[in-house]
Amino acid sequence: MDPRKVNYLAGKLLAKLRKAERDFSLPLQGRKIVVAVSGGWDSLALLALLVRYRHVVASKPKLFAAYVAFQGPQQRAPSLSLLSFVSQIPSFPGLRSPKSDPEPSERIPFFTLSSKKTAQECGRCRYLRREVLLRAVGALGADVLALGHHAEDFGETLLMNLIFSGTCEGMAPHLKYFGRYSVVRPLVYITKREIRSLARALNFPDPPPACPLTQDAKRSSIRFMVQSLAKRNRHVITNLMSASLKSLGLRKSRTPPIFPLILPPGQEDSSPV
Repeated sequence: MDPRKVNYLAGKLLAKLRKAERDFSLPLQGRKIVVAVSGGWDSLALLALLVRYRHVVASKPKLFAAYVAFQGPQQRAPSLSLLSFVSQIPSFPGLRSPKSDPEPSERIPFFTLSSKKTAQECGRCRYLRREVLLRAVGALGADVLALGHHAEDFGETLLMNLIFSGTCEGMAPHLKYFGRYSVVRPLVYITKREIRSLARALNFPDPPPACPLTQDAKRSSIRFMVQSLAKRNRHVITNLMSASLKSLGLRKSRTPPIFPLILPPGQEDSSPV
């Protein structure tokens, strides 16, 4: 691990995270934030950037890592490599800003969440995972749930709703659930390619095996289409992400919409959490 490379990449991506914070009034400073950690690189990148963020703001957030131990019909405990990585990430030298005070790094509590319910299809699984995470947010006395959806996820969700549901609506960077909890997606301006660069620099552990339901998911076909188009036009991902935000009237800071946990039938809110 090269601290200088990590410092450069983390600083570059943190600037995009902070732009999202300003543009969409993301409640991050001084908050208790539960970060949904699936073991995938997207969620680990979010956790790493929030560790860096904690060292550059005046009012530091308290971070918790929450792992949902089921995916579809399967129960899946967190890997030892994931547990080890999360325990060590606050001490990575490249994630501490050179201008930050040399204070001891805070440990990030790791919680494994489960449910007696199971799901046989993606929409139901997504709902159950979100329900479990929001319950954890309340139980921990937190009020923010942070999800690691990146720019491609925003564009893919817009296309899924357009093609499969007939609605031109993307997912929001900031939602309020029940008027109490904020669900934020701070990686909205960050691409999967940038996340992979950070993952290589920080030696992220291997992601867990794909969910057995993924092969039949609608999102897989949409993702393949977007990747194919992006090879022909490098602006495809940015354009889709921008269109996703415009579909919600989101280009500048505004009060987040308030949603219940249950969405209209067939409408996609996000990729699996």
